[in-house]
Amino acid sequence: MKKLFYYLSVAALLLAFNACSDDDGPQTPPPSKGEEAVEEIVKTLESKPEVSQFVEILKSTDVADLEESELTVFAVRNQTAAKARSSRADALDATTIRRHIAIGSYTKAELTDGMELKSIDGGTLYITRDADDVFVNGVVIEGEAIAAGSSYVYVVPEVIQAQTAPPVTYKHQTTINVIGIALGNAGPAPLAEVSILAKDGNTGAEIGTFQTNAEGQAVISHNCDTLSYEIEKAGYSLTHDGYLIAGLSADGSFMYVDINGDGVWNNDDKNFTYPFVLDYRNVIEEANSTQEYYMAEVSETDQLAEIKKEWAAAMQNFSQENSSLDANLVSGSITYTSDTELAVYAERYWDMAYAALDKGMALQQQITSESEEAKALLNSISLDIAAIYVQLYGYYGQLRNMNADQLKQNLDEMENYLLLESSLEVTDLKAKLSLMTKDYQEANDYADKVIYSKESPSADILLIKAIVLSNQGQNQEALDYINKARKHEDANSEPIVSFEENTLIENCHQILIGTGMLYPCYRILNIDINYMGKVEGFNGAKHHLLPIPQSAMDKDPNLQQNLGYQF
Repeated sequence: MKKLFYYLSVAALLLAFNACSDDDGPQTPPPSKGEEAVEEIVKTLESKPEVSQFVEILKSTDVADLEESELTVFAVRNQTAAKARSSRADALDATTIRRHIAIGSYTKAELTDGMELKSIDGGTLYITRDADDVFVNGVVIEGEAIAAGSSYVYVVPEVIQAQTAPPVTYKHQTTINVIGIALGNAGPAPLAEVSILAKDGNTGAEIGTFQTNAEGQAVISHNCDTLSYEIEKAGYSLTHDGYLIAGLSADGSFMYVDINGDGVWNNDDKNFTYPFVLDYRNVIEEANSTQEYYMAEVSETDQLAEIKKEWAAAMQNFSQENSSLDANLVSGSITYTSDTELAVYAERYWDMAYAALDKGMALQQQITSESEEAKALLNSISLDIAAIYVQLYGYYGQLRNMNADQLKQNLDEMENYLLLESSLEVTDLKAKLSLMTKDYQEANDYADKVIYSKESPSADILLIKAIVLSNQGQNQEALDYINKARKHEDANSEPIVSFEENTLIENCHQILIGTGMLYPCYRILNIDINYMGKVEGFNGAKHHLLPIPQSAMDKDPNLQQNLGYQF
């Protein structure tokens, strides 16, 4: 019995040993969900010879740690070795291919602009869209999605590069070529270090300032369909004798652009004005374009004459717009019942005025000479710039990147370095600004300085004095200055002998209409615009100031919408 028990025990131990040996033998683990998904993708792509190189690398890529069964893969189209070396920072290999596999399965419609995908290498893939085109880290997707089990595959033309921020994609690329020429047979030659100030042609938003390289070329990448730009280089001009230069003729003389297309160069072709404008919607059918310009070296005298002419044209445009807006605001031609309509006028004037300011400052940058003529032109432009700022404040009560106190300080500094006659023009502006801010004592002092220093002070400064005196209750003295202002405008005008309720505004209308000062006068006098008849919808608590354009507030957070306006 003992012997039988012994044999049975040995047999049981042998069976147990054999069983343990079977459990501890080498095992093949089941594939991960990721491996199964990749295997399905490989099977699908094997019928796509254009991505065969990608497939071969994918087959050998270790994805055993990948547990996601739904993937989005960006398969790189086959590339020649030469093209790969020239166009890619990273080659496609077992490491970089992991950047092309994103967690999650997305149709093309689901790849929305601004979306961020996580690749299995731990990086981020940034999705951007432009109309129907979808980009991954700036690389465009070719064609539609290829279904592979629960995953989707897209073909891309090149290796996707790692990025730490969303890429910037552009709709258009404008190439500017600038060629320098001179009278005679010298030149032409590429002109380097030419500055090009580019803006959105619709909004006026600045894109940036670009400079031509040694080949005379600058490339502007942009998303705006209408591009405006100005081309400048100290000592050089795009024009000669008022014409836009088009190159040199065989005998070395200048050729010009036939602006009106009548086949001859005459005064009708001297209407060229900045900026250049390219319209990619209606004029240029391609997404990209190349533009060529000629610049001729000019003498200091010629350069100053060109700057003076350009600035005179800019100021004429500003004055016309200013006069038109002022007249429309006080005549009821602009509908105050509609905030939206009023905002259109307000934005147009704001953009136009700041474009003039930018133009003046840019022209001043071109004046590098220390001659008296150059200094006089600099001062003249500075005075005009100051006048535009004061006018803007009169309409809006606010300025971009500046408040009234800073403007006053700038005027004080300007007044100190200008000669007497010019400094009195600054004092005149200070009187107007002080009146607009209702600093009546300051306005009175500045007006007195101008009146007592000039043999024949202007009508508007005499009216400022009258308004100040009226505010102080000195109506008879105010009446005297109103009559002086009337005489200044018309020597044969009959003097008024009584100071009634509408006396001031009536004379403001006669003297200031279209100057840009009449609209602010209604706010200063705190009366509704109704002198020429009731202006429909006018509300003094709201409409004494124009609305600040939203585009301006977006650029300058210190600007706030004037009271009462809602958009």
